[in-house]
Amino acid sequence: MNNFFKFLRRAYIWFLYKIEMHPDMDVRIRKLKELGFSIGENVFLDNVEIEDLYPEFLKIEDDVVIAYGTRILVHDSSMNNLFGDPIRFGKVNIKKGAYIGSKCIIMPGVTIGEGALIGAGSLVTHDVRDHFVAFGTPAKEYMKVSLYREKFLKNIDKDKYYYWEVAPFSKRILEENWLEKEKKSYKNFIKTKVDKK
Repeated sequence: MNNFFKFLRRAYIWFLYKIEMHPDMDVRIRKLKELGFSIGENVFLDNVEIEDLYPEFLKIEDDVVIAYGTRILVHDSSMNNLFGDPIRFGKVNIKKGAYIGSKCIIMPGVTIGEGALIGAGSLVTHDVRDHFVAFGTPAKEYMKVSLYREKFLKNIDKDKYYYWEVAPFSKRILEENWLEKEKKSYKNFIKTKVDKK
């Protein structure tokens, strides 16, 4: 019976993949790779907008996480539309282990360094060095990720926030029945952390 449900799930995913509606990251990444994009292993894209027509201009290396609603641009047609000048293209390279927060805009020609952290809502117009935190509009480098982590860990349970100890999402979704486990873990977090305060 278990094999039957696996078959149904595969058929369902295949159908949604064909009509491009499935939220599963693996399906989206597989489709981008089929279009010619260079995307590494263990990459997590959460509803990321990518210009499908220009795969030669985007490279995403291993272990990259790009949060909900980020948009990656590889061309600028402003001068073309205003004056008929050539369209400018720029390669975007997101290096290994980088994290890009929700609702960012990555402009053409930008390299985001290995292990870099881009804050939510940032407009990235220039390169970000390896292992640096950058945020803002336009995004600016503020400190090394290691220093940011030190400050983060120092403030756990000393500020107004709640901290849910759980593996990174890109690893959680690889587990069988991840959503049920997620819900159970979250309920436990609420019960033991939030309800106590």
